[in-house]
Amino acid sequence: MTKTYPKAKESELFTFQGKTLDDPYQWMRDTYDPQLLAWVAKENAFSDAFFQEHHTTYQKYWNRNSQKKDLPSYTNVSKSPNGYVMTRQITDRYEIIETDDNFHESRSFVNLLQAIENTTFFSGAICPNDENIAVFHGLIDGYDRPSLFIFDLKKKTLLHRCDGIFTYQFDPHGKRLLYGDAKADVANKTTHNYLKRYDIETAQETTLYTYEENAIMIDPHAWAGSEEIVGIIEADYSHNVIVFGTSEGWKFYRKDAQCVTYAGQTSKGHILCSYIDQPYGEIIAYDPNTQKEINLFAK
Repeated sequence: MTKTYPKAKESELFTFQGKTLDDPYQWMRDTYDPQLLAWVAKENAFSDAFFQEHHTTYQKYWNRNSQKKDLPSYTNVSKSPNGYVMTRQITDRYEIIETDDNFHESRSFVNLLQAIENTTFFSGAICPNDENIAVFHGLIDGYDRPSLFIFDLKKKTLLHRCDGIFTYQFDPHGKRLLYGDAKADVANKTTHNYLKRYDIETAQETTLYTYEENAIMIDPHAWAGSEEIVGIIEADYSHNVIVFGTSEGWKFYRKDAQCVTYAGQTSKGHILCSYIDQPYGEIIAYDPNTQKEINLFAK
């Protein structure tokens, strides 16, 4: 029997940066819209009726799967000098491990991290230039923002801790860690974001870039074949501002247009996925020094 889904509102045409776009989800932006809430209620009723109709089958598979042994899942994979570092999750338990290039486990950091009490660790990375230097990202009980813990793996000692850090990456040049930091300006009701670098050998922290407008966070990126550092500034949960640290200083990529996603670096330049000039997106290679763009794909 064919099911009839609740009919959604028709698409709306709207203008974004001078272009007329057709977005079937535009009308859902106002989460308090009575028309949207009524549609969601119909969707929920439709789903409830479906699961009620198939309750016996659902219960059969639920019983079967609940008797199975929990299988691990692996996330937050990063390259290390000898293979990969990743997070292994079994139900609600997280473990940071390292594998060789064939993904055979070579060492676990569970015992090391147990020294940091009341902390759940969910990712880690090893310095590309020193296999005995690692950073682990975790949330301490009672804290509302995660922390970074830099370890000397050979000596099994904690070298440095940074609180309130969401994003990080080892700088491929030397023994340095890049991360985004943020400080709330309560008086002006805004949050300033900072792209920072911690030198593990000198134990010195340096602020490389400050974004004084309100934003959520800065995500740092760096590549072995280039001295340039890239900061992806999350202005809100749907728009990014991208800034490049070049030999000539910090340069924005079309700051007035924020609908851009950073996708890495190749010999042709920095790869950006943009929705600025094409309604369905384009992929471009960008050189921040010359501001030259090479269109790789558009639709």
